[in-house]
Amino acid sequence: LEVVDAKNTLDTTIHNCERSLEEHGSKVSQEIRDELLRAIQSANEKKRSDDLEAINAEVKALNEVVYKFSAAVQGAGSSQSQQPQGEQAQ
Repeated sequence: LEVVDAKNTLDTTIHNCERSLEEHGSKVSQEIRDELLRAIQSANEKKRSDDLEAINAEVKALNEVVYKFSAAVQGAGSSQSQQPQGEQAQ
């Protein structure tokens, strides 16, 4: 049962990452997009495993990459919102 729960968590995390990439991928560098794509691919491969520790490690690794991706998206959003203010001051 634990393995099933871990696989469900991994599957949900993969789905959320794919959705985030689709919605916000254009706001970050290609390098960050590629890193997230590689993490998603790796997670999809681990999903077939029954090794609970490996699945949990993959969830953790994917969450770390998506955190970095989200920080980059937020950074891009805040710099975009600040640029028009700077232009208006000129």
